[in-house]
Amino acid sequence: MIRKCETLYKDFETFQDKIELLCDESEIQEQINTRSTIENQFITAISTLQDILEKLNPVNVKSQLPSQSNESSVKLPTIKLPVFDGSYLKWLEFRDTYLSLIHENASIQDINKFHYLRASLEGSASEVIKSLEFTSINYKIAWDLLCARYDNKRVLINSHLKSLHLINPITTESHKALRNLLDHVNKNMRALKALGIPTEYWDVHIIFIITMKLDATTNMKWEEYLSNCSDNPTLDQFYTFIRNRADVLENAVSRTTNHSESSIASQSQTLPPVTLSGISNSSQVLLCTAVVSVKNMINNETYPVRALLDSGSQSSFVTDNLKRKLNLPVHNIEPLRVSGINNVAFSISERVTLGIESRNKNFSTMITCLVVPKVTGTLPNSPVNILELDLPPNIELADPYFYCPAEVDLLLGADIFWDLVGFKRITLGVGRPVLQESQLGWLVSGPVGIYKPGHVICNYTHNINDNLQKFWEIEELNLKINIGTPEERLCESHFQENVKRLSNGRFSVKMPLKEIPEEALGDSFYLAKKRFYL
Repeated sequence: MIRKCETLYKDFETFQDKIELLCDESEIQEQINTRSTIENQFITAISTLQDILEKLNPVNVKSQLPSQSNESSVKLPTIKLPVFDGSYLKWLEFRDTYLSLIHENASIQDINKFHYLRASLEGSASEVIKSLEFTSINYKIAWDLLCARYDNKRVLINSHLKSLHLINPITTESHKALRNLLDHVNKNMRALKALGIPTEYWDVHIIFIITMKLDATTNMKWEEYLSNCSDNPTLDQFYTFIRNRADVLENAVSRTTNHSESSIASQSQTLPPVTLSGISNSSQVLLCTAVVSVKNMINNETYPVRALLDSGSQSSFVTDNLKRKLNLPVHNIEPLRVSGINNVAFSISERVTLGIESRNKNFSTMITCLVVPKVTGTLPNSPVNILELDLPPNIELADPYFYCPAEVDLLLGADIFWDLVGFKRITLGVGRPVLQESQLGWLVSGPVGIYKPGHVICNYTHNINDNLQKFWEIEELNLKINIGTPEERLCESHFQENVKRLSNGRFSVKMPLKEIPEEALGDSFYLAKKRFYL
């Protein structure tokens, strides 16, 4: 159908040329307008027809290629052309694919190639050929314009180099983030090699760029790997390390998350309500706490904040209460899944950057924290008898009141933990805490006795059960309603026994009649007889 339209249009152009040659100057403009009108109608008709054909039978680019003998009857999936939006990073992929499937295919006519080209462009790329009329002659012009705009080797090289240097850093170790990083680097390196750049000598440079984007934990693992290497590692060795690290993280996640909900639910039991009155304990374990100064971003005043140092946490955290108190600027992030003990997970969508300073003013740094409603409970759980610890004199504690229970508003995770901890350690004896040197002062951590035998009180009330029970009592249908009169009970019994639904959906109802109709009619015989004698 399209070929017939093109043949008719060529015949029209032939006759129109002859007509215009016979016209004088006063008539030539009218013929030019006629040619333009017919040409626009032809383009519109071809485009409409092409859209209809695509809807009736989706275009399979493979079907336009020269036929090859293939005895297999397996239907291959349709090859879709990539869409090019004007990004230099996508040009090489689009150019090579389009050249192979469409441009160099001799069995496809230029007018059809032009249609494929227009359908494969969007954004700024489509603007390059937007002004060209939809004709077979203009196809080559359109392709040349597109190549002139985007097939610029210098600009392409700069774009891929820029993409390599502007990789988004990984804040928290993740197998997906590591693999995405590796794919991003490989894609740009292959593009640079295709552009003729000798990337085989770039190992040291590329490794340096990538390590600057790694999270703290992965970076530390890489440094441990380098300690066993005598020579500079190659890029292939680095790629292997990243892949192995991603596999380890993925396997660790799958072991902790692939549990069937049904299997867990089957283990549940319903126990009778009980009340926990108390738990006695005579010892506890101190965690590393420190008091740091944090600056208010509005008035630049500093506030003392109790912080918990935890090397088992991948990130640092700050409470929402402290964020509001210090007027910290908030950065919204994509919801981040954070999981803890027993794989209990919750989502975090806010991040802040704050500065901390030691009590003696000798150390300060900037840290990035995720915002959570609460870091932990009060630490320690119970007061500690400091006189029994025999602390060395003249030492500066990171938390001078470590023995008093208090709220914790800041958690310093592994991203900053090892920058704070020093090498010196003081042991106070068996069953007693250890003093650890740090940039914030001496940290106290380990088992201690409780000043007074403590009780963890957990009062359980039955208010919720009682309220739920009352709610269901209200919602229940009271079937013990006492219908007062005998006639009402008779009507209810008659309805239950005689009302039925037939197979065609209609209801069969027996009319209720009183057993003694005389009582309902009364003495009506005299009035009825009188009507016959007017």
